Amino acid sequence: MSAYDNKYPNQVGLYGNIVKNSSYKGSTKVRGVPYVPAIIQVTEVNQKQRNIPILLPKDYEPQNGVRIYGQLHGIIVKLSKSNKTKSRLFVFPHIISEVIPQKPNYVFLEGTIKSKPFYRINNLNKEFVKVWIEVPDAEDRYASVACMAFGNMARRIRDMQKGMQLTIEGKLRAEKGNIDVLICKKF
Repeated sequence: MSAYDNKYPNQVGLYGNIVKNSSYKGSTKVRGVPYVPAIIQVTEVNQKQRNIPILLPKDYEPQNGVRIYGQLHGIIVKLSKSNKTKSRLFVFPHIISEVIPQKPNYVFLEGTIKSKPFYRINNLNKEFVKVWIEVPDAEDRYASVACMAFGNMARRIRDMQKGMQLTIEGKLRAEKGNIDVLICKKF
């Protein structure tokens, strides 16, 4: 997979520092190869840092300043504190390089809307919409990705229906171990 190739419906590009330990334990196999959960710390243009969950080959040694091209991939993980299992999205890398990107956090998704978008106006009178998109993952199954949009973008998405195709560009956000996508552009 080359960087941001429009023929791939599920693309992620991240640039940051990899932290091997994470709040998940164990490993998982993707296409028969063992991977371990890790974190990549991404510094965005506004200097805000985000910790994005990723999967790394089990024998990969973390480096500072790496570029990851990959796709979102859903797996079941064991939480280290509670020993419970949860379904989580991770970035599954196809290419790990040291090339410095133009954008430190980039997502391109093309998929099917899983359920009617959830549209609301919050207490500060700001419009937002949350929509779930199903996209093919690293094992040709489907990963369900939560996507958020605000303002004009929220109004453009709110009337879409379940089963419709949606193509977006955005950036990953990760809070409390969950990944979602902040939509920046709709096609």
